[in-house]
Amino acid sequence: SILEAENISSRVEDLKTGNEARDGHVYKKRETTKYPKIELLKAKASSGKGACILKIKDVKQKVSFTYKMEKDKALIEMKIS
Repeated sequence: SILEAENISSRVEDLKTGNEARDGHVYKKRETTKYPKIELLKAKASSGKGACILKIKDVKQKVSFTYKMEKDKALIEMKIS
């Protein structure tokens, strides 16, 4: 099946890397006081792979990702530069 999403936002602090020290560095680098949210503007995926347009610090970028379904949720893994 095909997964699609539009206009989803998340607080930067809610995103986790699995490493608390790295998370702190990411939050500081992303200037969370000035830019508290990361926005997923549009995403489309199927068969465990997809691509999306993210808006980070008022800049849009295309990002590829992988995902796996867990019950009714898609767990997404992506690298953001």
